Amino acid sequence: GPNEFKYQLHNSDDRTLFHCNCTRRLARFLRRRKGPNEVEEQVLSRYISPACFVLETHPGCRMGDESWPNCVGIGKAILAPARHLTNRLTGKEAKSAFKVKRQEGASLEGAAPQLFDKCVQLVRATLWPVPR
Repeated sequence: GPNEFKYQLHNSDDRTLFHCNCTRRLARFLRRRKGPNEVEEQVLSRYISPACFVLETHPGCRMGDESWPNCVGIGKAILAPARHLTNRLTGKEAKSAFKVKRQEGASLEGAAPQLFDKCVQLVRATLWPVPR
């Protein structure tokens, strides 16, 4: 969330920082819908950071390694530009320079953590599918 410290990364932006898998999925969804409408674009760009993070995998956390069953909370986050999402929101090509712009304003109370929790569930489901 905004101004939160997690996975050894401090999000100093007023917007929510998501895992890059989540922002990629959102960008794909927007692409299939032919982009966001004007209201959606303003809301998304106001509350979702133009950056995303990936987790540096702990040496013991490998795909299918049962000795580390819960590796989601372990590791260090690495900040990356969410060009896939910013391109969808702006409709422009990615710029070579990446800047995080701070914005003043009210926060979306309750909405960001719910979206974050859903993204974490999706990432966990991808990494450790439930056997059938």
